Amino acid sequence: MKLSSFPERAWYEKKINTLNEVKHLLIRQMATNKLYYRGMSQYEFNCVSTYYRFYCSVNNLNWKTNNICFNTQINLPDIDSEEYLKKSFEILDDFSGNLKELGAQSISNNSLLYLAQHYGIPTNLIDFSHDPKIALYFACCNDFYDNGTVYESYIYEHVDHFYQFLKPQHCKHYVCNDDGELMSDAERMEVAIRLKTKIKRDKPDLITPIIKNGEVAFNLRIKNQKGAFVYNPTPYPYDIIMYCASSTTHHYGRQVYVINKDIKQSILKLLDDDYGINESYVYPSNRIDINKDIILKAAELTKEYIETLSETSPA
Repeated sequence: MKLSSFPERAWYEKKINTLNEVKHLLIRQMATNKLYYRGMSQYEFNCVSTYYRFYCSVNNLNWKTNNICFNTQINLPDIDSEEYLKKSFEILDDFSGNLKELGAQSISNNSLLYLAQHYGIPTNLIDFSHDPKIALYFACCNDFYDNGTVYESYIYEHVDHFYQFLKPQHCKHYVCNDDGELMSDAERMEVAIRLKTKIKRDKPDLITPIIKNGEVAFNLRIKNQKGAFVYNPTPYPYDIIMYCASSTTHHYGRQVYVINKDIKQSILKLLDDDYGINESYVYPSNRIDINKDIILKAAELTKEYIETLSETSPA
């Protein structure tokens, strides 16, 4: 989705114009285990969820100037935060209800959102991958007339920040465990992960949801794509979160790689020849999924419900 430009993104951009630069990028990035990547086939696209795109497309929204960081102002759609969150869960509730009526087992909000996302229902999830090669594939597989983009993001940064907040020297109230003893570093990290990875309906917080393998193990797509997700229930593009930092201050995990459109086809060939990454690998068959028929039917019913939302929304 194209919104206002983010001039701050230029602080973090790196041009990728040759295959040698691609190979050097892969060698360097595969040495880290903290960073995640998102590939987009058009440079102008912002990092927003499918629900954000849907909501903006079916509502006649006014635009207003927003102050973000370092006296930077950008124009964004004027969205009511409460209504935005409420309607996102109305769609999810419809999908959940359809699944239950068709005989599916109950699953967590995290896994429910994942299923909705991968079966074409708009959600507030934004897909990332732990593998830069997968992001490169998505940046290059379409729109050969335009430069692609690979976002690099440390998506668990907010978990680390909360963990630091829980330390005694930063927290006003000492954080104790069930035995009344001051929590250890491991216990504090466990609390931070639990609170910052579980999606809650009444909390419009940025979350990095953990998907339970037992609930979605039958779906090969998340495995092959080395998928991870950012849940952004606020009516703002994820770009704002990534680029609200000074141009003179290095910030780990906020690089933006601009992929030259002229080497997209060559990158796809490199990924296929050297790593076996192609359309069949990224979108594997789900024939082994015994629940696929139920999920597809539930998704179809929810998409019909979404159509009614589009028809009743003000033009």
